[in-house]
Amino acid sequence: MLSNMLDSQSLVPWLKLIATQQEVCVMTKKSPNHGEGDPQAAERFNAAERAFVDSARGKKKIKEGPQVSPGEEADLAKAEQAGRDHAKEDDSQSA
Repeated sequence: MLSNMLDSQSLVPWLKLIATQQEVCVMTKKSPNHGEGDPQAAERFNAAERAFVDSARGKKKIKEGPQVSPGEEADLAKAEQAGRDHAKEDDSQSA
């Protein structure tokens, strides 16, 4: 009797039902995976950035500006000009 209940023909409908129920559970359950990013991690990062920028050390670094070598300075100027050449209009003088 048990062997008749366990044959593959009689299990197929039950397996389909179980699979469907699992799909519904998976689709309705909240997932810790946020896709492209983790909102809590982004908020922690943003808070740390704000704290650094508002700190004395951050303000000093901002005032000093980037530390660029002469070779890098030429590359940056070239890249900036290439960007301006592709721009629709020059808004560098506006507010």
